Amino acid sequence: MHAPRPLLAVGLAALLAGSACASGDGSGGDGSLAGGTIRGHLAALPATAAAGTVLVTYGDLARAEEIAGLDRPTDLADREALADHVGAVTGTRFDEPPGEVAALLPEASSPAHLATDPQGFVDDVGWSILQVDTFVELPTPPHRVTVLTGDFDEAALDGALDDAGDGAWVAGDPEGTVDVANRTPARPLGETLWLALDGDRLVVAADEDDVRAARAGDDSLADHPVLAPLAAALDEREVYSAMLWAPEGGVPDVVGRSLGPGAPDEQRQRLEELPRCEAMTGVAVGVAHDGAPLVVLATAHADEDAAEAGAEVLAEALASGTELITDRPWSDLLAVESVEADGTVVVALARPGDVSLQVWSRLLQSQSFPPC
Repeated sequence: MHAPRPLLAVGLAALLAGSACASGDGSGGDGSLAGGTIRGHLAALPATAAAGTVLVTYGDLARAEEIAGLDRPTDLADREALADHVGAVTGTRFDEPPGEVAALLPEASSPAHLATDPQGFVDDVGWSILQVDTFVELPTPPHRVTVLTGDFDEAALDGALDDAGDGAWVAGDPEGTVDVANRTPARPLGETLWLALDGDRLVVAADEDDVRAARAGDDSLADHPVLAPLAAALDEREVYSAMLWAPEGGVPDVVGRSLGPGAPDEQRQRLEELPRCEAMTGVAVGVAHDGAPLVVLATAHADEDAAEAGAEVLAEALASGTELITDRPWSDLLAVESVEADGTVVVALARPGDVSLQVWSRLLQSQSFPPC
């Protein structure tokens, strides 16, 4: 299996440097997020950990398993079974025809090293990716926060972790010192992690205050002015995994996203010739399944007029433009079925073309989407 790369370590690093019954607080009737909406999962993330530019990743792994007809392994220490299962869920298993699903994994599960030492991961932090049903995550430092739902073993967590008081645990130095000499499968940099379990909801964060804020739930991302409408558009299409991005100051055009100060003139000229999307405030990409894999692309705009104009630009770019990274026509990558503005959000629905289904997440990672 080719384990998925950390989602943002390469593609967005430079860029960032520059259930239907979910209630208003994102919980089901029993307080669970499992089976809920993306908007409901946003309610689990503390707004205090997401100042400025915000990137959120989401996955309903139980739904992906259901779509693909997968049975989850029960032995948390079985490396081969875990690797095979994760490869199928994420669409990274290449030794057979392309799968029906391609879900993201949380960075908290150390996806680049996931199958190396699964028992060591459990011994370190008391949980496994094989216990996770859904997740939502703020994956970028310094405030990386992950909220997982699933069937977690409180005794295993208590046995692996140090008591931090008030129902929380800590792995690593409580003072937050990074100890590279004591790296572990769950903490590949020797960093400190804080964890707390409430029912089926496990919070994992790099900062103690973020864990406590997530548990309090007083101020969340559920009503974020950019993320909330994007999440609603994805929920309407029953997306099971997604990335949502709301950069501070709005989305830079493709020139601002792609070029540094030393870019060749011919490259800059090529990008300058691309159309511009108006007043774009955020972007989301996701994957659904309505009998076949469906890629969902969404852009948020400052107002409805900008969204209407953005829909025309996006439709034209996807129909006749070229994807910047591969230099292939967008029509080779995605068979677009519709591009429509709905309020301040533009949504494009497409089937994957002559590419792996994983293309959906790579579009935002590589900064090639939106193509304007």
